[in-house]
Amino acid sequence: MLTTRSLERNTIASSPSCQRRFSRERGASFPSFLDIFVHVLDAYRWWLVYVCSDKLHQYWRLREAKLSLAEIRDEKQKVEQHVTKFLSGLSLTDLERCIAWHDITRTGKRSKKVCKCTLRDMLWHLVEEELQHRGELNALLWQTNVNLPVTGWNPWEEDSAASAFWKKWRNLKSDRAD
Repeated sequence: MLTTRSLERNTIASSPSCQRRFSRERGASFPSFLDIFVHVLDAYRWWLVYVCSDKLHQYWRLREAKLSLAEIRDEKQKVEQHVTKFLSGLSLTDLERCIAWHDITRTGKRSKKVCKCTLRDMLWHLVEEELQHRGELNALLWQTNVNLPVTGWNPWEEDSAASAFWKKWRNLKSDRAD
């Protein structure tokens, strides 16, 4: 979760002035920094909590809940726990596993239509989502003269959770090559 880890240093502070600053309309894909941030949290929740467990009919958007900074911080923690738990349980062979879930109707009810994708496609989608909004947030931060969050691979990888994740994957790849 590149965006959520790096953005916390700049956006999820507790002062009311910080909340006003990061809630201001910016004319981006979503109105404010916090709306974009919460949208990324929603994407992880949608896929990892609701789609993977075929409970899409129970999904609700954080963005529509108009959360306070403290509530956003709590949700961020929950999402990071879901991501860490989900990724730590994966093996390389899991990437080809098919995920199937029931779509929902316009009224939010469980539909009979079943959607499918591979775990690999789902994870690539999350990477694309992350990169799109990370770049967008970086551009908006530049415009407001805020120090940028992580802008490269090495600083992100040095983060303890990221480092542990990638060490595991490197070991899996090297074990597989032997």
